[in-house]
Amino acid sequence: MKSIFYKNELNRLHQECRNLDIFKNERMERQFHVVSASLLHYLPGIAFDEHVGIFKNILLNQSLSILDQDKLHLLNDATINGLSPEKTERLKAGGNIICTFHLGSYRLLNLFLAANNIPFTLVVSKAVIDGQQGSFETGFNEITGTEEGCFKMIAAEGAGALMQMCRELKKGKNLVIYIDGNTGSGDTTLDNQNSALVPFLNQYIRTRLGVGFLSVLTKMPVLPVISYRQSMDKSVLHFFDEIIPDTTQERHTASKSIVEKIYTQAAPFIQQSPEQWEAWLYLHKTACIRNYFTEETHTNALNLYKKITFNKKSFGLFRANDINYIFRKSDYTAFPLTKAEYSFLSGVIDNPVSFEKIEDPEYHKMYLNKILIGIM
Repeated sequence: MKSIFYKNELNRLHQECRNLDIFKNERMERQFHVVSASLLHYLPGIAFDEHVGIFKNILLNQSLSILDQDKLHLLNDATINGLSPEKTERLKAGGNIICTFHLGSYRLLNLFLAANNIPFTLVVSKAVIDGQQGSFETGFNEITGTEEGCFKMIAAEGAGALMQMCRELKKGKNLVIYIDGNTGSGDTTLDNQNSALVPFLNQYIRTRLGVGFLSVLTKMPVLPVISYRQSMDKSVLHFFDEIIPDTTQERHTASKSIVEKIYTQAAPFIQQSPEQWEAWLYLHKTACIRNYFTEETHTNALNLYKKITFNKKSFGLFRANDINYIFRKSDYTAFPLTKAEYSFLSGVIDNPVSFEKIEDPEYHKMYLNKILIGIM
């Protein structure tokens, strides 16, 4: 039964989402432009006009997931797909690497495992452990009736993390790993020999192979699981078939094959409900762009256009530390602007100016670089 508190919180979060003005918050505005760039690259079929709504709903879904993490009543309305009695028994026996994504009500999986007495250890970033370990432990202990200290978390980036995970599997625990987390992302990941380029949606990502490597090393199966919302308070947990490691292959090849399968299985769910995938907020850290989105063609017959405006589909404007920037979405690159340039480009977004302005060499160059576009 849903509590009055939960219903009130749902309504409050929805209202906050509707009233959110992302362009009046510098940090949020920067985030939006990065997410918009990723949407253009990875899901080019989505119209640019939908990006603001999707971004706001990503933030909403993030807040809802935190709200959901200890709400046991949500399991009553949840649909569980793909979990046979045999698979349930294998989970209760332990030794599975449960791999999931920050999609939908993604903390519902932990709730489900605890409620069904399925032993597991959670693998997350150190930042999550430092900030949320207490709430995780309290929720777990209340659901299972166990005492303090029974719930264990492993810092994914910590020294000896791999050995800790191996020990947990041998003790009969399952591991829950969020494969799309941004732990270890960025340049170190791109240069890491334990990473690989894998296809994802319309592009590629450079992702760590830790889940696959762990499976090959321990000979334990990977069980991918996806959560998604049918409505804001009704979710689905979808269990895929186990992925058995091919130990006859070279370790890197076998690990990459496992990770590719996981992302391939998740892709249709993310494509169907992009607003439910939190990882859009940091996908740029592992993005590898190969298929560039197509710019609109602008004629050189300048006299066809009456006005010019800022090309906000392909570029973004933001401020950080009192510096003005233009953000190029094609390669996630930001360049500083003068105060005059920033003021002009900001102004023509809502108030396009006469095309005669293009005669200024500076603005003509912006037009040629498609920062400015002509409109009728």
